[in-house]
Amino acid sequence: METKTKRSEYQNQDTRAERFGVADYKGREIGGMVDTFEFDFTPMSAAEEATEASWDQAPGHYFGFRPHATRNGQRFGALQRKQLFLTAGARDAAVEKYFRNARKRAEKIDPPVAVRS
Repeated sequence: METKTKRSEYQNQDTRAERFGVADYKGREIGGMVDTFEFDFTPMSAAEEATEASWDQAPGHYFGFRPHATRNGQRFGALQRKQLFLTAGARDAAVEKYFRNARKRAEKIDPPVAVRS
């Protein structure tokens, strides 16, 4: 039988936002926002399994982030799923990759549109 785990509260939460200097067809500036966090998965007792929500995630300390598209600095569009990593370095590299790729997608807008103030 697999060990069920419970998740701790998020720790070391932070938010990073970038604006890309490119606008969508309505003139809203395109950007991205990433919420970063850490948490632990710990094994559950049989009593806890009967009464609490559980995960099938292996016990351990995890580093995560959840990306969001933005328009004019505000969250925009559908929520994207969180991504989990075993090290802060791996998470930080994935965050950099997210922003790099999001900027490339934004810069492909044709024809370019001026950002409205």
